[in-house]
Amino acid sequence: MMSLTVLVMIVATLTGTGVSRQSDEGAAAHIFQIWLVVEVVLIAAFAVRWVPRRPREGLIVLIVQIACALAACAPVWYFRL
Repeated sequence: MMSLTVLVMIVATLTGTGVSRQSDEGAAAHIFQIWLVVEVVLIAAFAVRWVPRRPREGLIVLIVQIACALAACAPVWYFRL
C-alpha cells in the first residue's frame, strides 16, 4: 500500500510540476527518500519473519512487495530525478 501511495504521489508531482530540474528538492523528494528507507526495512522484516514460516506464500508476497517498490521507483529512475 505504501508503494502505491508513493507512486501516486510521484505521478501527481510530475503532472503538477513537470520533469524540470528545481534548485530545491521539495517535500515530495524528501517523502520519497524516507519511504525508500522504511520500505527496505519493512520488506526485510517481512522476509525474516514470514519466509521461514511459510516459504511458498512468503516468497510470493515478497516478490509482489519488491515489484511494487520497483514500480514506485521507476519514474524516478526513468526521469533521472
